[in-house]
Amino acid sequence: MPTATEQPPKVSQASLLAATWSLFAIAVLFFLARIAIRLKISRRLYFDDAWASLALLILLGLALVLTVAIPSMYQVLNVGAGLAEPDTNFMKNATFYLKLQFALTYLYWSCLWAVKACFLSFYHRLTKNLKYCRQVWWATVIISVLSYIGAIITYPVSCSSFVLGQCESQIHISRSLVSLRYSTAVDIITDALIIALPLYLAFRVQRPLLQKLALGGIFSLGIVIIIFAIIRIAVTNQHNSHPETSWLNLWSQIEASVAVVISSLAPFKSFFSRRKRNSSDDEMSPKGPRLGTHPTAIQLDERSREIAVHQNGTIGLAGRGDSTERILRGYEVTGKV
Repeated sequence: MPTATEQPPKVSQASLLAATWSLFAIAVLFFLARIAIRLKISRRLYFDDAWASLALLILLGLALVLTVAIPSMYQVLNVGAGLAEPDTNFMKNATFYLKLQFALTYLYWSCLWAVKACFLSFYHRLTKNLKYCRQVWWATVIISVLSYIGAIITYPVSCSSFVLGQCESQIHISRSLVSLRYSTAVDIITDALIIALPLYLAFRVQRPLLQKLALGGIFSLGIVIIIFAIIRIAVTNQHNSHPETSWLNLWSQIEASVAVVISSLAPFKSFFSRRKRNSSDDEMSPKGPRLGTHPTAIQLDERSREIAVHQNGTIGLAGRGDSTERILRGYEVTGKV
């Protein structure tokens, strides 16, 4: 047996494959539920649905590429850990694996940033005619785009060789760790910025505290993604060596899948709100549609647009049955937003 130079895989082949495709299946179920609710309640799709679709497609690519990479990846890991002998095709397989790992990293970051674009597109409608909030929205978009470009650039800069052993010098390891930590840092920072804007709007609404907290909870779903990003960097962080690859890929799959699931949760609010509203209408007034109780929230017809009054303009909202867009329907926003 060869001398062990690397730690053995922390995750077995079967476990990594099972986790990858189980997580993808869960993400697909939530995505299909998202689309079904949108079509049933809103009777249309929005740009954020397109971004959610792209995120799911990238997640599929991530799962497929990892599935193809697993045999050669575990051959390299087992040989490095002294658990197997290299065969005649070992270097060829190692090069193939390193190329796929390169692609996996790009797919992982692209999936996360597609989810960010989904949320940003979703929140774009909430800032209509709110000049300051729209400026903050654009600033967040620019920061997110630049952060993605930085994550894409720093990875190959750390080492672009696909020859096994060429990226094992201390300088290459240090650059690789810097790239990993930078990408995780900007991932967390941009998620926090994306969450902050709708939270600000939610707590400017004139509603009881419990309802404000409920709105805040809906807009804070992205915190779950931040938590998994922190866990991923915490459990894979190394000081003088590359992260163990099977472990890193597992947590990359987990975070990307959780991000896609979270991006699909927003329309669920409209589904449960509509059921509750219909139940209330059946009990109190079964004879037909009524005007909204708030003077600024009169519903004209099924496809009418609704507005919420603001001191500096109006918050343009999508049509009847929309999800978070309808949360602010008829709520008077106070103060200068």
